[in-house]
Amino acid sequence: LKMGSNTLLINGPSVGGSDGRPTRYQMGAGFETGLTYLEKIVKATHIIMDGLSLGGGMMGEAILQHDFTEGMKNKIKYLSISKVTFSRLSTIAAALVGRIVLPIFYIVGAELDGVAAAKKLSQLGISQIIIQHTSKDATGTDDVIPDNVSLAYEVHQDPTMTNKIFLESEHISHSEFPVDIENQLNGHIKQFLNTA
Repeated sequence: LKMGSNTLLINGPSVGGSDGRPTRYQMGAGFETGLTYLEKIVKATHIIMDGLSLGGGMMGEAILQHDFTEGMKNKIKYLSISKVTFSRLSTIAAALVGRIVLPIFYIVGAELDGVAAAKKLSQLGISQIIIQHTSKDATGTDDVIPDNVSLAYEVHQDPTMTNKIFLESEHISHSEFPVDIENQLNGHIKQFLNTA
C-alpha cells in the first residue's frame, strides 16, 4: 500500500551492522536517536513509530527516553503502532522460562516496559494502535507471546489509558495478520497522514 511517506528502519544493538550491547538504554537509544533525527534534521510533520515484538519493547524504551515537547510545539503529529508485543520483557520471560528469571531483569536493568510507554503516550495525547492476538480468558497465544502477558491485555486493565485503538483477533499470529486487520491498520494510517 502506497502511503506517500518515507521509512527510517532502525536495528537494535548488535543486529545487522549495528554496534553496542543489548542493555535497556541501548535498546531504546537507536530508536530515540531516529526520532530526534526525524524531528530536527528531516523536519517531519507526521511521525509513525512502529515496533513489532521485541521491536515494540525497544520502541517503548525509546518513548520513555524521548522528550516530545519540542516536536509537539512544532506541531509534529505522532502515531505509535505496537504489533504483537509484550507488556514487559520480564513478564514474557517469566511466562516462557519461569518466574525465577524476574529478579535477574531487575538486577541487570534489562527491563523493557511497554506499559509505562503506553501510559506516557496517553499522558501526551498521542494515539497508539495495538495489534494483538486475543482469546477467551487470555489463555491463547500468537505462537510466541501468551495473551495474558501481551501489551493489549495489560493496557485493557487500566481504564486511565486513553487514545488507544485495539486491533485484535484470534486469527493473528506472531508473523501474519488477517487481511481485515491489515485493512483496518492501513485505514488508520491513511487517516493519520491526512491530518493537518
